[in-house]
Amino acid sequence: MTHNKFDGVAPIYDFLAKLVFGESILLAQTCFLGNTCADKRVLIAGGGTGKLLQHQSLQLARSVTFLDRSELMLKQAQKRGAWLQNVRYTPEDFFTHSGEYDLVVCNFFLDCFDETHLEKALTQLDRLMTPEATLIVTDFDIPVTTSQKLLVRLMILFFRLFSRLQASKLLPIKKKLSKCFLTLQEENFYGQLVFSRVLVRKDLR
Repeated sequence: MTHNKFDGVAPIYDFLAKLVFGESILLAQTCFLGNTCADKRVLIAGGGTGKLLQHQSLQLARSVTFLDRSELMLKQAQKRGAWLQNVRYTPEDFFTHSGEYDLVVCNFFLDCFDETHLEKALTQLDRLMTPEATLIVTDFDIPVTTSQKLLVRLMILFFRLFSRLQASKLLPIKKKLSKCFLTLQEENFYGQLVFSRVLVRKDLR
């Protein structure tokens, strides 16, 4: 895939996220980790600069596969995760990645795709998950207020210019997820613009 190349923004990504959202992004990404990693094979898809790797729960995982196509993002993640002995870093494309995982974490990853690739991403997530696996998704919800709509438009424009972002608009990720998975828990942040969900396969009901 020639889109979603984040090397160009890797050096300033964390600065921009904190400037705009404060601690809301990190709080959303970690709110459901708790002990969910214990003895699990964990996949972090589109892990970015690896701030999540500073969370203590990851040291309890059986293994962690950190997937990101940006070499510069991976370098930052390796520094942050240097204290962990159970992490494998790979620049492999998510859509060609293979494996079986008990916990899959997608933080601000699904919003990168257009409609066609979002559907493919959800299918790939299902393929990578073991039958009783847990999926944690943290991402943007459809904006409601005028200020939120403006913020989302500016973010998309910025990342399309500097990262070849594939998505030209924010898709209804919650709705798409609900077609494929069952939501067990949800928390909302930053005026409901950011959400985090814990999901499982629907056939586990």
